[in-house]
Amino acid sequence: MAEKMSKPAAPLAVVSMDKDSSSPLPASSMDDKKQPPRFSVVLDVNPSPPPPPVPMVKKDKPPAVMMVCLWALLNAVIFAGCSIADLIMNRKPCTSSTWWSRCVELTEAAAAEASALVRGELWCSLPQAAAAAVAVALLLTGRRRRSRSRCSWAWALAVVALAATAASHYMEGRVDRIFLAAAPGDAYITTDIVLGFVFALLDLIGFLCLLILGDGHDE
Repeated sequence: MAEKMSKPAAPLAVVSMDKDSSSPLPASSMDDKKQPPRFSVVLDVNPSPPPPPVPMVKKDKPPAVMMVCLWALLNAVIFAGCSIADLIMNRKPCTSSTWWSRCVELTEAAAAEASALVRGELWCSLPQAAAAAVAVALLLTGRRRRSRSRCSWAWALAVVALAATAASHYMEGRVDRIFLAAAPGDAYITTDIVLGFVFALLDLIGFLCLLILGDGHDE
């Protein structure tokens, strides 16, 4: 009978955990205190919408048409009143001067020319006042909602009224020239001539405002 032989098991290897082990644990290459700080970037997946654009505010144009019409209407009333007063006073011979008129002796030709110019001022003041009044009415009635055609009509009437105003000032200047030739050096007539130049300058400024600023309609 064969003998059964048993082979002894191999002895277990004993791992030593001593400090003097030949394979030491790897040490950290950098001290924890000397490590650089770490930053994290947070991305917003749903960004906020951009702010709405700021609306552009349109600046209103100066009321050139209204100012010109008021200037023409004022001159029409004043010059019409003065013309009527001159025609009434000239029916009788001039005897003495007053604070608002001068008694100057004129020749028949000069007196006829001056009377014709004064009548021209009176007749010129009628379309002048009418055009200015209609233009002001168009601007005031359509103040809330101005149409393009309404503003264009008001601008055209303002040009007509200002042209009539300038014509009236021209005729008044010619009357002053006639009286100044008959009474040279008179302070009252000289002052009236200076005012005539100021009025002519204001008329020119009015024409420039109408041409540059237009009818004042906002697109």
